[in-house]
Amino acid sequence: MTAVEKIIAEINNEFQTLESLHGKEIFGRKVGLAFAKRVAEQAKEMEKEQIVTAHYQGYRNDIGTTEVSEQYYNETFKQQEQ
Repeated sequence: MTAVEKIIAEINNEFQTLESLHGKEIFGRKVGLAFAKRVAEQAKEMEKEQIVTAHYQGYRNDIGTTEVSEQYYNETFKQQEQ
């Protein structure tokens, strides 16, 4: 699990905790968490692009392609999410 995925998991856990609660304070927290989750999801996509790019740059001296680097990301990080 990457650092960004950890943040997203913590946000999701907090959402689950708040689901059983009600009130104005809870609504404000949900709005804040929704914003944080959107930002974290954007950061996750940026992180993925950085990992794929770094892999490609290190691998391209052999037979590297962006498809191979995308496959590396999916095999290394996507399986951990499931």
